[in-house]
Amino acid sequence: YCGWGQMLSLFLSDSCALYNLAQSGLTTDTFRSEGHYDIMQERLTEGDFVFFQFAHNDQKLPELKANERFKENFLTYAREVREKGAVPVFVTPLARNTWYGDGSGYNDLLAEYASAIIEAAGELSVMLIDLHKLIMDWLITAGPERCKPCFYPRVYPHTNDHGGLPVAHMLRQ
Repeated sequence: YCGWGQMLSLFLSDSCALYNLAQSGLTTDTFRSEGHYDIMQERLTEGDFVFFQFAHNDQKLPELKANERFKENFLTYAREVREKGAVPVFVTPLARNTWYGDGSGYNDLLAEYASAIIEAAGELSVMLIDLHKLIMDWLITAGPERCKPCFYPRVYPHTNDHGGLPVAHMLRQ
C-alpha cells in the first residue's frame, strides 16, 4: 500500500522531518495497545505537529462506534499530545473508493466517522484537515473508472503509489 503519509514528505521543505507511524490494520485502540503510541510519545517534542487519522479499521468493530469510544480516543490523544507541548491535527479518513452497484453514485461508508472527527476537533479547537471531503469530491468528480488505477483492486481504502501522491498533493494545499 502507499498512503498519503508516505508521500507527504515530497511536499515538505528540507527543514521539516516526517515520522510516519501509520500501519495497516490499526484502530484508535490498537495504535495505543500495540505500542505505536508509546513510540510516538518517546520522540515527541514541544512544537511538533501530530496528525491523527483513523476510521477504516475502527468502523469494523462494534466497540469503536463513531460517536462513542472512537471519538473519545481522538479527544484523549489530543489532550495527551497537548500536555507534551505538541500540536494535534485531526485528519478525517480517506474516503473509500466505493460506489453503488447499480451505478447510481458514490457510496459514502465513512460519513459518520468523518463527522465524529470534525465534532471532536470542534470540541477541543484542534486543527482539522477534512481529507474525507477532499477525496470524496475528487472521487465523485473523476468517477469510478478514472479512480480505479489509484487504489489497489478490491481494497477500497488503500491507495497505491499512483493514488498516494495526488492525495498528499491535495493535503499540501
